[in-house]
Amino acid sequence: MAERPTTTVCVQNAHTGAGCTSRIFATPLIRRIARERGIDLATIRGSGAAGRVVRKDVEPS
Repeated sequence: MAERPTTTVCVQNAHTGAGCTSRIFATPLIRRIARERGIDLATIRGSGAAGRVVRKDVEPS
């Protein structure tokens, strides 16, 4: 299986003060829609809270 590229999202952990993890914030539904449409979520800047990829980011206008 090919390795998926990810974007780096820096979020400071309130408990430890540590941060910077590679994670794409998207629900399983959004991941499925993106996969079906051939959209690489790593190339999208999410418009939802905390940069979350939401439906309007992956569906045509």
